[in-house]
Amino acid sequence: GNDEPERRGITEIKHIMGMYDLWDKLLENYPHLLIDNCSSGGRRIDIETMKRSIPFFRSDYLCNNNPDPEALQVQNGISKYFPYNGCSTKLCDKYAFRSAYSSSFGLSTDILTEDDYAAARKLTAEYKLIRKYFSKDFYNYGSDYYDTKSWAIWHYHDADTDSGVIVAFRRCESPFDNVTVKLKGLNDAKEYSYYNFDTKEESKGNSSLTIKLAEKRSSVVIEYK
Repeated sequence: GNDEPERRGITEIKHIMGMYDLWDKLLENYPHLLIDNCSSGGRRIDIETMKRSIPFFRSDYLCNNNPDPEALQVQNGISKYFPYNGCSTKLCDKYAFRSAYSSSFGLSTDILTEDDYAAARKLTAEYKLIRKYFSKDFYNYGSDYYDTKSWAIWHYHDADTDSGVIVAFRRCESPFDNVTVKLKGLNDAKEYSYYNFDTKEESKGNSSLTIKLAEKRSSVVIEYK
């Protein structure tokens, strides 16, 4: 509405250029400043914005009680493109909590009970142990879609240390209690040590990993070195 027909779009262009200029000046004066680009449900993720900022809050869905952890799992596909991104949850059961794991993670506390806090403390300690991996190479061997009959299988690999973590989810209607995946980035000729955060068991193996989850709507975290 502000532009002549032959200049349609110029007002928006100047507005966006002004935003980039403002952020550049802020970063020039405050080099350690972290800018959260959350806007319109996490959609301000154009290339120039991503050079200057991080989507700490990647979706307006996080403003709600986010009762469907599978929705958070699908959103984590953004990690293929933006290693630094943020998610949060208001649910403290293990399956839901892990569904929000990302390089930036938060817990909304406005509806939590004392039992929720106790569970959240344990899971937050787990998250801190593996947080270093969430900005590394990302692969998903399960479904990229909102499909309650499938698995989501996240793999974060640190090429510098040849170590990483797998976070796997057997969704609420999945009929399959096990899956075997060939982990990318690993050395096929090398033996790795795998540690299961739930069973506390350690095993040896190569780049082929079998994951077993006896119950529907369950998850597991496995670290390897």
